[in-house]
Amino acid sequence: MATSSFPTRMIIILISCIFYSLEVPRPSGYLAYSDFRAWVKTPDPHSQVVEKVKSYLDRANQVMEKMGHPFAHRVYQAITQYVVNYPGVDNTNSAAFKFAIADQFGQKLLPKLRGVMIDEFAEELDQLKNIIAEINDQPLIVAFEKARAGRYGQFQWQGLVYQDEAVK
Repeated sequence: MATSSFPTRMIIILISCIFYSLEVPRPSGYLAYSDFRAWVKTPDPHSQVVEKVKSYLDRANQVMEKMGHPFAHRVYQAITQYVVNYPGVDNTNSAAFKFAIADQFGQKLLPKLRGVMIDEFAEELDQLKNIIAEINDQPLIVAFEKARAGRYGQFQWQGLVYQDEAVK
């Protein structure tokens, strides 16, 4: 077992001393479970938001199934829960709805297609492109096109980059 060098240990000790000497207010109590539950919304299957999410996901899943990469009901449930609880989502016309559904396409669906041969599934990728165009989130559209132009003829999903996160 290797021991850390003297300078490394000194740096760790100094950082620890600085951290513990700060006057950071400590939480005075715990969040009550009832308060937490009040923040969490349960998806209403008949709401406009849930029906729109279901529409996007059903169409995307049909396409992804043709490609051999379908997703299960738990992914649908997780995406729906995320979108319904995303701050500011109260209808399907809100910017928050667009951001939330785009996030979930970028985080949960498109990574499943990494390595798919672009030429073999050109028609299906066109169908996904149309669904993504309906969402109308520019970073998602750009990231999808970038993944589609991946090296070696493969779909290479690398995630979303929003303008305010881009390195200048």
